[in-house]
Amino acid sequence: MNSYMSSSNLKSSAREQLLGHYGSVIGGIFLIFLIKLSLFLLALSMVNLESIAGTLLYYTVSILISVISGILSAGFCFMFLKLTCNQPVLASDVFYAFQNNSGKAALLALFFTLMSDLISLPFTIISDFFMNHQDPIWLLISCLCLVLCGAATILFYLIFSQVYYLMLDFPEYSVKQLLQSSTQIMKGNKGRLFYLCVSFIPLFLLSILSLGIALLWVLPYVRCALTNFYLDTMRNRS
Repeated sequence: MNSYMSSSNLKSSAREQLLGHYGSVIGGIFLIFLIKLSLFLLALSMVNLESIAGTLLYYTVSILISVISGILSAGFCFMFLKLTCNQPVLASDVFYAFQNNSGKAALLALFFTLMSDLISLPFTIISDFFMNHQDPIWLLISCLCLVLCGAATILFYLIFSQVYYLMLDFPEYSVKQLLQSSTQIMKGNKGRLFYLCVSFIPLFLLSILSLGIALLWVLPYVRCALTNFYLDTMRNRS
């Protein structure tokens, strides 16, 4: 009989685990933010969006940035696995995946990027059609398509939400095995994870009032709770 931790218990554990470690994890968030911002500004300065070639180059660079962001995300997960397992953490832990399984992390990030674009493609096409024709019917279809694509995106990320954690725990797994393993462990657990994620919405809304400053504390809290979710789910599979 599985005995999963409740969302409140996962969040309570996260608050306790973060005590005394906010400096390191906030430092890691700053490093990721600065790298992403620098890459984005560099991409904008390199391309001319008024030309087709410039637009293609921009999207190519955007995919490259997404891949780098994915590798950093794997490092961010590594930091919180250490934290939840009572190991000392450093801001530099976010670079872990660049030295360990960087190719696998890059392929996973590329998979997420391409699949996200593919899922949102119907909405992009229909919304462009509406902008060109200004037909109210197409506006309604666009709204419906937005809802469906949004639901598909959420389901997609719930199914494959554990791949970076699995990559860190099972470095010998191939990309295909990691995707299959995430699919398997999320069977019957997607609702739990969705509820946990939704429970953080009020905190994100309050963070807007602080001009985003509160996110420096909210993001580690969320990630730590999500890491506890992964560990709790794996414990109940053994």
